Amino acid sequence: MRQSSSDNNMNRLKYLSKKIEDGESVVAGVCLIASTSLIFLAAVVRSFSRPINWSLDISLFLFSWAVFFSADVAYRDNKLVNLDFFQARLSDNMRRILSLVIHLIILVFLLALVYYGIILAYKTRERAFQGIPNFSYSYITMSLPVGALLLLRSTVEKIITLFRKDGGQ
Repeated sequence: MRQSSSDNNMNRLKYLSKKIEDGESVVAGVCLIASTSLIFLAAVVRSFSRPINWSLDISLFLFSWAVFFSADVAYRDNKLVNLDFFQARLSDNMRRILSLVIHLIILVFLLALVYYGIILAYKTRERAFQGIPNFSYSYITMSLPVGALLLLRSTVEKIITLFRKDGGQ
């Protein structure tokens, strides 16, 4: 039996979503390992009176991107800190409503982060790092709106899951 074009498109979207999620995890891990390694290397080399002037700048760049990619991975996998003391005492319908309200608040906050993050990245475009003269500070500040967009995508997926018949169970 042939798949309909909507099923085919849905499979493509799921495939693309999975690739984005896998890429996020890899980039977050690589950035964190590279940042940590660079800081360690800079400390060792500094003990031999050979400081790496640009190491802190690159570490900051790598760490900022790792934070936002890791945040989306943790959020998507429900591995963030969660206080469900109150929520556990609610009925299934009330739990779903509360979850929807929380996700809508997160959605509004993330939209604000995207908007103000783009403004921040634009304003910092001419600011350069001290250790790397031609490396714009906006490369770091762009991690905010990009990370917020990824979190926004995950939030929309969580809201869609709430509206499925099984309630995402």
